[in-house]
Amino acid sequence: MKEHRVTIKVVPDTRRSKVSGKYPLKLRLTSKGERRYYNTIFDVSAEEWEAINSGQIKGRLRTIRNEISALELNAEDTIRLMDEFSFPKFEKRFYKNSGGSRTIKDLFQEYIKQLVIEERFGTAEAYQTACNALIKFKGDKKVSEITTEYLSGFEEYLLGKGRSITTVGIYLRPLRVVLNIALNEGLITRQDYPFGKHRYIIPAGHNIKKAINKTEIAKIFNYECTNGYFEERSRDFWLLSYLCNGMNMMDLCQLKIKNLQPNYLYFIREKTKNTRRADPQIITVYRSPEIDQIIRKWRNKQSVNPESYLFNELFVGDDALTIRNKIKQFTKVTNEWMKKIGEKLGIDTKLTTYVARHSFATVLVQDAQAPIKYISEKLGHSNISTTEKYLANFNVETDMQYAGALTRFEKVNKAK
Repeated sequence: MKEHRVTIKVVPDTRRSKVSGKYPLKLRLTSKGERRYYNTIFDVSAEEWEAINSGQIKGRLRTIRNEISALELNAEDTIRLMDEFSFPKFEKRFYKNSGGSRTIKDLFQEYIKQLVIEERFGTAEAYQTACNALIKFKGDKKVSEITTEYLSGFEEYLLGKGRSITTVGIYLRPLRVVLNIALNEGLITRQDYPFGKHRYIIPAGHNIKKAINKTEIAKIFNYECTNGYFEERSRDFWLLSYLCNGMNMMDLCQLKIKNLQPNYLYFIREKTKNTRRADPQIITVYRSPEIDQIIRKWRNKQSVNPESYLFNELFVGDDALTIRNKIKQFTKVTNEWMKKIGEKLGIDTKLTTYVARHSFATVLVQDAQAPIKYISEKLGHSNISTTEKYLANFNVETDMQYAGALTRFEKVNKAK
């Protein structure tokens, strides 16, 4: 140990705090005046760190103290067995021995915890589902056991159970994310990383996009609701989604009074709020007469406060989890009623809110010959792989021209 002249200590990294206000604990190595820090799985507050270094402690803090003591001893043992110390050699040996012992569940739970703190509940739920599927495959494997053979076997396992290649990708992309984090934090080496060229490549799913044509959309516009509140609300919000750039229910329900402007309403997609925080993309919707008619019918008439929600599905003061659960239920009810309406109208495609979104884009492409760049902007896509990269805003006249195309129907008889 002496000849290496390396000092080892786990310390809190007070240079930055996490969203929780806690500091990440890091393994600090010092050799010949050079210091390097390596991540651990632990975060503590200043008070907790003081308690860990004090006398008698119990519970979680005692577990952390025992774990970091074991981590320091593991680092000492790794260095003792090295012929000559260097940081790269240490990293390769140490993380092969310690980082690889972390399990799938360890990596997922740490990331899911952060998603919940950021109130990204939908993403957290998707990651938990992926984690459950992987553990069901062959148990809670160690990170070091996630090899290309393991991933190929997981793919065969899902396909053998009748799941689609798209589902394979849905489950493995979250795994790749948490393994990327493990790689960046030095918990695994590049050599042990199983994804990429000449290793395992996640298959690209072929999602079948579903849209309905304008004749079918006209039937929905002209459909007379006779089954009460929920049927009428579902039809109107499905149409509002179609007319408002295919806006999803999460964004529709979270519109506020302040989002209404004389000619436009505007919003930022909930889906991209976190990924585009530094450069938020504001999406505008021209307020056509049809849009205004639906808004007048369902808007919140009890408040003029700009911060109040435009519709009565949410209330000021609802927390993020309550908002998500309310909108999830709202979307479920909308889809159930739209399925019934579609069956009555003889529309083969199962009508969902997603169909409204895709129909918006399809009608503008096929019937209005709108530029893909325009549609990309209105859908809120961030790159060309979905439509084309978001470009500059179009003017009012352009919006009026294309908004009109959404309701230029062939004459049809009203459905009875």
